[in-house]
Amino acid sequence: MILTGFTHVDPDQVQSVMSGETSRRTRRIVRYVAIAAIAMISLAACSSGASDNPTVADTSDTVADTSEPTPSTTVPPTTTEATATVGPGSGTGYFVGSAPEVPVTFTMPAGWESDGPFVSKSDAEPTRGLVFMDVSNLYTDGCQWELVDPPPGPTVDDLASAYANLPELGATPARDVTVDGFEGKEIQMTIPDYNENECKDGRFGIFQIRGISVGDAAPHLWAQAPKQQNKLWILGVDGTRLVILAGYPPNISAQDRTDLDGILNTIQIG
Repeated sequence: MILTGFTHVDPDQVQSVMSGETSRRTRRIVRYVAIAAIAMISLAACSSGASDNPTVADTSDTVADTSEPTPSTTVPPTTTEATATVGPGSGTGYFVGSAPEVPVTFTMPAGWESDGPFVSKSDAEPTRGLVFMDVSNLYTDGCQWELVDPPPGPTVDDLASAYANLPELGATPARDVTVDGFEGKEIQMTIPDYNENECKDGRFGIFQIRGISVGDAAPHLWAQAPKQQNKLWILGVDGTRLVILAGYPPNISAQDRTDLDGILNTIQIG
């Protein structure tokens, strides 16, 4: 759902990658945008600030592909012009956690907005949209914030392979994808039907992001809703592994799904 959320870091680093709160250090001023993951794709599924549930929303339709994966998916690059923070227009953002910071541009339809690493549908509940990030680790148990130990290695294949060992997410087999000329893997996964009252701080963790320290296993990106479906593009960009997560909540409309997929198909990196 895309979308997901950042967790509370410190007073200077605001919070939440998909629910709307982001944190940038010194030269990067990251603000919190109301998008929540994630979701999402929670697809990442995504969530909001310390008390919000950032997630990327999912549709009653499943985002996960029930058919046999095709050998390769190619997303053609597109040309964008003037930039805007509210659609329609071309938006700009960056991969949070990347150093040096990697910029990204995309085309937004009316009713969508961008802010740094988040793109989301304005005022949608739960949040739906996408987030750009440099992932450092994920969870074997998102509800109890149990991190993969040791963390996945630094390559695209390392992170893609880690999902094969996380049965609760029901990840699809990784398949080849090319985004704006950068090769990588696409994975689709679904957030479990968790009970937020049984999860730590009521959040289901999705990722920790490189370079942002919270001093514990708290998630920087978390699901926006149970059953949020997420599409992940894990890309190798000039020697760095970067992730694009789109979150689709169970209640996502056909139009919002079309809009979100359209944004994904116009992404340009660098």
